[in-house]
Amino acid sequence: MTRSEDSTTAIFAAQGQMPVLMRAFDWSSTLLGNPETWPQSLRSALSICLNTRYPICIYWGPEHVLLYNDAWSSTLGDKHPWALGRTAREVWPEIWHLIGAQFAKVIGEGEAIWSEDELLPMRRRGYTEECYFNFTISPIRGEGGAVAGIFNAAIETSGWVISERRTRLLRKLAEGTAAARSVSEVCARAAEILASGAEDVPFCLIYQLGDDAGARHAQLAAAAGIAAVSPARPNIVALEDEGASSGTWPLQRVLCAGGLEVVDGLGARFGVPLPGGAWPEPANSAAVIPICLSADDQTPSGFLILGINPRRAFDGDYRSFAELVAASVRDAIARARTYEEEQRRAAERSAIVEFAMNRVREGAFLVDNDSRLLYVNDEAIRSLGYSREELLRMCVPDIDPDFPATRWATYLREVTREGSLTFETRHKTKDGRIFPVEINTNYFKYNGIHYSMALVRDITGRKNREEKICLLLHEVNHRAKNMLSVVLAIAKQTAATRPGEFLERFSERIQSLAASQDLFTESQWQSVDIEDLVRAQLVHLHGLLDSRIRLDGLALRITVPAAQLIGMVLHELAANACMYGALSNSAGQVAIAWRVENGSAGASRFSLSWTESGGPPVVTPFRTGFGSIVLRELPQAQLDAEVQLDFAPTGLRWRLECPAEMLLEDTRGPS
Repeated sequence: MTRSEDSTTAIFAAQGQMPVLMRAFDWSSTLLGNPETWPQSLRSALSICLNTRYPICIYWGPEHVLLYNDAWSSTLGDKHPWALGRTAREVWPEIWHLIGAQFAKVIGEGEAIWSEDELLPMRRRGYTEECYFNFTISPIRGEGGAVAGIFNAAIETSGWVISERRTRLLRKLAEGTAAARSVSEVCARAAEILASGAEDVPFCLIYQLGDDAGARHAQLAAAAGIAAVSPARPNIVALEDEGASSGTWPLQRVLCAGGLEVVDGLGARFGVPLPGGAWPEPANSAAVIPICLSADDQTPSGFLILGINPRRAFDGDYRSFAELVAASVRDAIARARTYEEEQRRAAERSAIVEFAMNRVREGAFLVDNDSRLLYVNDEAIRSLGYSREELLRMCVPDIDPDFPATRWATYLREVTREGSLTFETRHKTKDGRIFPVEINTNYFKYNGIHYSMALVRDITGRKNREEKICLLLHEVNHRAKNMLSVVLAIAKQTAATRPGEFLERFSERIQSLAASQDLFTESQWQSVDIEDLVRAQLVHLHGLLDSRIRLDGLALRITVPAAQLIGMVLHELAANACMYGALSNSAGQVAIAWRVENGSAGASRFSLSWTESGGPPVVTPFRTGFGSIVLRELPQAQLDAEVQLDFAPTGLRWRLECPAEMLLEDTRGPS
């Protein structure tokens, strides 16, 4: 090995590809000349450069001839190894307007420059690329002390800068669409937000699938970054065959493929350059992504088209970003559709409730804790004569003369304690008419506010019937006693000349009809034993008692008003049984039973039943008369009773059930 070769080997003494390349390089063809002539300052700087793993390069001399190590070679992209030994202006013509001034400053002032995440649009892979670097440019002084070269340590931060920028856009997209309540609002907000990220999304289009008269197509829902008149922004895209023709978006092909597809050559496809967003170059590619609302449903409901940054390659990171954008839009659309469906169902439920409430025969009122009317149904409007708007400006005291404002606090305390109340009061109509009502109100609390839901029934008819029944009972009692006396007198006179069996039996039967009156007199009109009452009413059938007529019940004393009513009922049932029922033949039987039992709510309930069997087949009467009033209406009105009257073919069954307090002298119930 010659001395010259030894010297060259010593200059490039280091491990790696670049030292090998430099040793074999023809330096005589460069401005630096033969390495043997290189000054020691250059040799020392190059030794440091080649023996470090940090990306470092050296620009030497007034023309800034480039030397670099293995770590820095990736910065050059396709320009490596062509750039070795060439001037900075040759290597970086696209950024010389940026770095040339910096080089001049370092050489002129002899001080280093530091830059962080600086954008350097390099053309190193056949296109202008968006690149970011952290770098320092430091002066290298020669043997005479003047600045002879530049020491450049640099690390590329493009991945970090762009990733952070995309992350911010994704966060903004998620936050900005979270509150959208309709699909159209989601699409509009998404397009607006994506337009703010023009570095990564030069333009965007959102299409929704539609079906109009059988012609499948996609309808534009929102767009940003692209002119409305652009041929690349059609309002409707027909779903063509998989090989979609130029001049349109290949949505059918994407639909069949089911995943993201990159469409290249946009300028040629649409005949015009498409906007490049934040960059001067037009976008030549776009990502078309189907939007599927759930993992189970693989049929897209729409498409998202994102323009691709003309200064970045569509690599794995870019693809992931595009898919995350689509996922964010998809999730927002799914939420909006869920909300729209919930709103639709709520509106439907509200309409059903409104429909149902307006068919309730009672007036319905919703009242807040300040007694304001918040809701009224049609029946409430009809009964009071006000319009809905007038009632919703009123309070309870405005329609209830018995319910002044001072009573509302007392009512609230009571209904809060009980949960529900039923009471009677009066309502006043718009024309001043006052009528009695029964109110069933339920209390509930929602969002910290107390409400009452009340059903109001007009009881004018019931009150009138109760008055009439009361008058009728007094009249029946008076007339019955008089009539019984007259009938008995006539019977005695008629049979006076034939005092035999007829007179005895007839007298007993007539006297039994007035027997309850004797019981009332004997008890001084206080209370009557129910078994005594039953036997007194059936005294004319004493031969059948305890044989064909069976009694079953506890010893109970009932009030005189109740005894009068039950006596009339038993007389009516016995008369019918003798004429048409179980006592009209020789085999029929009657079971009379009474009970007092605890109800489900703890209140005692009284029941009395009359059950016939073994008589002739029972036929339901085709019309009702006074007997129906005695058996049904009087107990219902006077005892608040539930009455069952069953004309079963095997025998008539009658049953009464009412609150024990309505007729018993002692309502403590059975022990």
